[in-house]
Amino acid sequence: MKDALNNKSISRYYINTKDGIDKVINHFNKYSLLTNKKISFEYWKILIHMKNNNKHKFKDSLNEMINIKNKMNPDKKNYKI
Repeated sequence: MKDALNNKSISRYYINTKDGIDKVINHFNKYSLLTNKKISFEYWKILIHMKNNNKHKFKDSLNEMINIKNKMNPDKKNYKI
């Protein structure tokens, strides 16, 4: 573990289906994250729900989604329309 932290090794998991996203959500609902990532995950679930309900197609909702995104991973860059 110490070597992994020193080398900043990472793992990536790519999904491109609703079923895959549902599996990720179910996994992290069952095995909860313990850091600030947990808060970002909760925001991400809201965004997924909004997208699945086509909210991203409307400017007001899209702006709301961007505001939610900007709350995620607070040290990351914020976006605006």
